[in-house]
Amino acid sequence: MKRSCLTRIVWLWLIILSAPVARAFDDEEFLLRVGREHLQSVLRAYRLELEESLPGQSLYLVERDDDDDDESTGQFIARVRRDSRVLGFEIDQEVEAPEVRPGVPLNPSLTQTSQALQNRAIVNFYGSPAWTGFVNQAARETIRATAAHQSMATGAGVVAVIDTGVDPNHPLLRGALVPGYDFIRNEAGGSEWSDIDSTTAANLTQEISAFLEGQPKVVNSHTAAILRQEISAFLEGSPLPAAFGHGTMVAGVIRLVAPTARIMPLKAFSGTGASSLFNLVRAVYYASANGAKVINMSFTLSQPSDEFARAVNQAAAAGVICVASAGNDGRQMITFPAGYSNVLGTASMNGSDQRSSFSNYGSALVKVAAPGENIVTAFPGGGYAAAWGTSFSSPMVAGAAALLLHSHPNTTFVQALQSIQHAHPATTELGAGKLDVVAAILFRRSLP
Repeated sequence: MKRSCLTRIVWLWLIILSAPVARAFDDEEFLLRVGREHLQSVLRAYRLELEESLPGQSLYLVERDDDDDDESTGQFIARVRRDSRVLGFEIDQEVEAPEVRPGVPLNPSLTQTSQALQNRAIVNFYGSPAWTGFVNQAARETIRATAAHQSMATGAGVVAVIDTGVDPNHPLLRGALVPGYDFIRNEAGGSEWSDIDSTTAANLTQEISAFLEGQPKVVNSHTAAILRQEISAFLEGSPLPAAFGHGTMVAGVIRLVAPTARIMPLKAFSGTGASSLFNLVRAVYYASANGAKVINMSFTLSQPSDEFARAVNQAAAAGVICVASAGNDGRQMITFPAGYSNVLGTASMNGSDQRSSFSNYGSALVKVAAPGENIVTAFPGGGYAAAWGTSFSSPMVAGAAALLLHSHPNTTFVQALQSIQHAHPATTELGAGKLDVVAAILFRRSLP
């Protein structure tokens, strides 16, 4: 299917949060870590059914096959954990992707849409056709990415994006992608188009004339698009899934900051925003095993996970630089994976270098901040979106890590942390302050 450039401008703001969801016993699934020699005996002892395994990790997804037991889930987990054969046991959290927490406004503006539309020219951006509103946006300048690109670095290595997938045919992204994986369907790929029907996909994929002739139109509670009238009417009757486009937008931000880095789409979330802890763990291991040097995680878990921490630790030990969004609750709190010590937790700042009202904050969570409001980026169908949220601050830092790898290919997480925290000072609630990629590269040069 042919996809054209600059078909729409969309306002989309999303945060990926998670919470354990109560399920009937016969639906409860768990992550079991056990040596292969003890697997069958443990399954029999606790009446567990094997669902999936993670090769090389002694990690298994199992289902509790007993709906007659009055024992609570917590009691059951505690009993299994007491078994000396069991190395780890926790519930497989269901992960949700609501648009935004209630009471935390992101305040998009159609005025900004109109201002962006004043120049609809297409330019060449490192071999790809791109809208000038994307290339010349304020966020690129405020982190000094343009200056870095001109004389220092343009990005190297593979950046894995654990998200909803990407539009593999988007003109901005097509040449930057390496093979990915779809953990929802257990198959190679990582396309967002699998989440919508062919008719909706065809309507989203428009010619350039549609972009030039369209007008801003609110199509649902979180999207305003430049669309022809008939397409707007169609989407009002067939709204897009809540998280559709999120991964493409995150990948677009990475392309903005590190245009010559490669992007690995790892689809661990469906278009509705649904995922599971097991899929996220699998994605981290996959990224590390398949050559990723940076992992971007624009999602938050509501509680820590031993298995997720283990996966991140193993990736970090292998030299992978992990970056994650702080979350959009507008509170001083700890979220994961941003709160792990070996992850670059990233908050959002506005155009006035202040913390975005929706961004989580605090020294225990945030290591650095980056722009996270009105970020112009790619959207499925060959179009563009302006986005709000820490989800879009995180890939700026992931892109900065790829710039450091271009300048110094053997950069470790500690060196990346030290360099990226050589930032423009802000309030203590935002860690080292606002990302400055030029200062980060210069500081990296001073390190051994």
